[in-house]
Amino acid sequence: NSSYEPRRRALMSREREARVAVRGELQRGKQADQQRVEGALTELFRIQRARIDLAEQEQRDLARFMQPSQRAGYLALQEQVRRRVDQMRKRRQ
Repeated sequence: NSSYEPRRRALMSREREARVAVRGELQRGKQADQQRVEGALTELFRIQRARIDLAEQEQRDLARFMQPSQRAGYLALQEQVRRRVDQMRKRRQ
């Protein structure tokens, strides 16, 4: 898991930047720079593809020593942890 976390965080950072760019342009209303919006949207789709590629690579690596049912349980556990972390962040805000 630790070998994938830096890449996962980098993707999250890129996604955050792209979303901020879109939001900033949309707040400008009719003055929004359409090319910047298009570029940010394209980046968001690239990030989604990269996230899927990373998850598939991680699953291939896990498949070397885990059974499919173990990998499924691990995925569910990861999702639970992410949700709890998100909830904790929201409570702090």
